[in-house]
Amino acid sequence: MHWGDEPVWPGAASADEAVRTMARTVSHELGQPLTVLLGLLELWERGHFPRAHEATLRAELEQVAHELADRVQALTAAQRYVTREFGGCVLLDLVGARLPTGTP
Repeated sequence: MHWGDEPVWPGAASADEAVRTMARTVSHELGQPLTVLLGLLELWERGHFPRAHEATLRAELEQVAHELADRVQALTAAQRYVTREFGGCVLLDLVGARLPTGTP
């Protein structure tokens, strides 16, 4: 919580940065597979997948859905704040964040 530009408590600035990092991470980790999912559905809706290829489409949709579930599970399993840089952005390192505190 802020009053004007002044943080209410000394850790507010670092907490705000942690929230921004988590928001960027969620956007990055979930945005890409959701874009693929929506793109496949739009192609199907427009008739770009003939009936003969519906099994392939279903398999691709299932794969993307499992990827989303895995990413949500990784975000939920975060135990500590470990970051990595990707494309000029600081993101939560979902592998390092799963390790118990004290693990290098």
